[in-house]
Amino acid sequence: MRVTVGGKFPSKEPYDTTGLHPTAHLLFLGALAARVIDAGEARLLGDPEWLGRVVARLAPQRPLTDWHIEEAAARAVEGAA
Repeated sequence: MRVTVGGKFPSKEPYDTTGLHPTAHLLFLGALAARVIDAGEARLLGDPEWLGRVVARLAPQRPLTDWHIEEAAARAVEGAA
């Protein structure tokens, strides 16, 4: 299944300053969790320092498709190690 996500639709949440559609946040979370759990490193999701580094790497991303989300999650996890 292909999902197209982007800044095309303004966020309805007043506190969301990313400009991403709320679905993009959920897709990032799913891709990140899947990658970490599949690697046998689920404990990292509870490490605030590691998670902070990953989120910092994901924050500037503006994905267009699910493939972009998967690639961004992979790079963020690898870079936060």
